[in-house]
Amino acid sequence: MNVICQNNYTKVMVIKDFFDYHHVKLETVHLRNQACHAFQEVVSGITYFSAAMRSDNYTLCGGLPPEKNITHITFSNALISGKKAQGLIARDPKVEITFKCVYPYIRRVSLPFPVSPFSSETVLRVSQLEVTVVMRLYKNGNFTEAYGSSPVLRLRDKVFVEVKIASPEELFALKLLECWATQSPDPQPPNNVSHLLILNGCIEDGTVVFVNGPNGENGANGVGSAVYYAFDMFRFVVEPFNLYLHCKVRLCTPDYEETCIPVSPVCNYIGG
Repeated sequence: MNVICQNNYTKVMVIKDFFDYHHVKLETVHLRNQACHAFQEVVSGITYFSAAMRSDNYTLCGGLPPEKNITHITFSNALISGKKAQGLIARDPKVEITFKCVYPYIRRVSLPFPVSPFSSETVLRVSQLEVTVVMRLYKNGNFTEAYGSSPVLRLRDKVFVEVKIASPEELFALKLLECWATQSPDPQPPNNVSHLLILNGCIEDGTVVFVNGPNGENGANGVGSAVYYAFDMFRFVVEPFNLYLHCKVRLCTPDYEETCIPVSPVCNYIGG
């Protein structure tokens, strides 16, 4: 069995010989929702019974509520044969093959170039197990034009930051657990010189404010697949003066009654 967990879809492939052995016909094979049928395909000369579901129809195809532990979220479904039994008997063979895609809750993104005071900024892309989280720095609060290289900002200039799930954004909401600045690209520098902007999902630096996104969407922490915030430019008192931004984020599944939104009003405040 092959399970493919991609940005926009999940696919399961089971070799046809397995179903032939169990006398199962293609037309009886489906996902947990019988409307999501299997199909036959040939890959590298091997014939498979396969089924796929898009990220936006995971539930419609019978995907189970995510299983969660401290570190990971697991999405699962099953490739099933046979029609629903009528009464007390059934004449169709029944095969059920469970498959899963596992995503880590926590990951870290960093801006790959510095913000210099006169200051520095960053765009960073981190891809891990099919979830892509992007951090971008923007020139103004409209979030329409991102910096593509290190900018030089004046002290107390507003720094506008977007942290966003690029894909698959339909499955998750995003919560910033921590955001901080360092003097080097290392998020955990050996000299321990860093400045906290956000801690435990809440504002730590008094100049930080969560703001709405470019299309007016709510940019508060944990509400949607993107978080927008701003802070006043600063510098460290000792060289180097460049700032590198980092955030630790958590993926949440709000469709399954899990809240990502911090409880403190300070955390939910939208300014601007």
